[in-house]
Amino acid sequence: GKSGEHPPFPWPMLLAAGGMSLFLVLVIRGNATNDALQLDEIMQAFSKGDYSSLQEGGYLFVYPFQVTYVLIGQVIQALCGPSNYLVYQLLNVVSILCNLYFLYQITWELFHDRSVCAVMQLLSMGCWFYYVFATFIYADLWSFAVQSAAFLLEIRYLNRRRLRDIIGAGICIAAATLLKTNCYVALIAMILILLMDAVNAAVSVAAGTAATENAGASGNTAGTAVSGNAGATGKSAGALILRAVLLGVMFVVLTKGAQSAVNFGTARAAGIEKMPEGVPSEAYFAMGMEETEGKYGWYNGRNVGLFRDAGYDREQTVLDARETMKASIGEFQNSKRYLIRFYAGKFLSQWGDPTCVSMREMEETRRHTGELPKLVDSLIFGTGSRILQWGMNVTHSLIYLGLTMYLLSVTGSALRRKQKLRMPAQNGQQAQKQGQHLHTVSEPEILLVLFLVGGMLFHQIWEASGRYTMRYYLTMLPLAAWGICRLIGREQQEA
Repeated sequence: GKSGEHPPFPWPMLLAAGGMSLFLVLVIRGNATNDALQLDEIMQAFSKGDYSSLQEGGYLFVYPFQVTYVLIGQVIQALCGPSNYLVYQLLNVVSILCNLYFLYQITWELFHDRSVCAVMQLLSMGCWFYYVFATFIYADLWSFAVQSAAFLLEIRYLNRRRLRDIIGAGICIAAATLLKTNCYVALIAMILILLMDAVNAAVSVAAGTAATENAGASGNTAGTAVSGNAGATGKSAGALILRAVLLGVMFVVLTKGAQSAVNFGTARAAGIEKMPEGVPSEAYFAMGMEETEGKYGWYNGRNVGLFRDAGYDREQTVLDARETMKASIGEFQNSKRYLIRFYAGKFLSQWGDPTCVSMREMEETRRHTGELPKLVDSLIFGTGSRILQWGMNVTHSLIYLGLTMYLLSVTGSALRRKQKLRMPAQNGQQAQKQGQHLHTVSEPEILLVLFLVGGMLFHQIWEASGRYTMRYYLTMLPLAAWGICRLIGREQQEA
């Protein structure tokens, strides 16, 4: 495909995703459990003017970041009645469709190749764990869809330089972080790419014509972006960097401003001076260094326990959490083997689970709903469950295979390009021929890689969960699709 074209509309992917998600929602008929159930009760209390959950020891006093979900839930209750869980699940289905569409558009923006888009569609049809999550009543899927919209808009800005795209990206990432605070990993990646783009642009402007000629020799998205940067000869390098810094500041202001507005409005409605600050982050880091019942760094309640034992004094909680971390570090120092086992176990339990704990969550939603119909029983415990997990296993292997192939290809291309630059002049023609098969990594691709690396590092030190890694795993789809195309020799060769 040429850069001016659009990819075909992904009907097969959307029909498969919508059909399976809707089927599971209507068959499972899950209820809210655990945190979602407590939040449902808080929504009803808020609607009656009862804000006791914000008082010391209350759920929102401990987890104030959940307030956006409560406010959205109040709107849903006002429109559809209390505890109407089907509405939440239908919103999940809409989120799945929107998110996959955004990831499909990202795939096109990165590679402008219909074969890669087709493989991305095929891979997404095997992401059954994602469709199982449609039954999960929480804000995870909503925030992920908005986060992918932010990525798509920033990538379009990098490719087209339209101000409306980058403003839209800022609004979307602010909304995503309101719904789920671990979207801050995406926010940081987006700001870093803006700064990298500015530095590259400044270098291109400084290099002048040479950079334009290099950009013209590349047929991919990166070439377009670099040539666009090089064309900005009227701008000084300093101005380009300043613009990127201002855009990054805009992202932070929108994100923090949205959170402050929600907190201010809620505090005012509840008649309190300000929103509580909740469990300090140190308590989460402490919990992420503990082993509980063979689980490495997964939720064990220690974060809340430290806060409660300190009488909800944040300063004392921080001191206690640091002591807990020192004790864990002492264990690691005593046994390097245990240190390796702990962090390898923590990594594999998150990234080596093809279900992303979706099957466990689906079982939880139906655990207390009485006798299960045969189909539901099969999907949760029987043959249906085994088929679902088999499909998840196959897709998991294919996505990791594709991603590995992508990483090997781009690393190999970078090394060969370095070698090409060292070749003497007489070998220039041979070097040019080799260069035609090299893949130049674009800034939009680096955005996704940065996000993946950031997520892996963050969840190695924070609370672990396969549910949290879901958003990173699915963001691998565009890169994995390109890798599989390279493996079967279907990707475009770049001139």
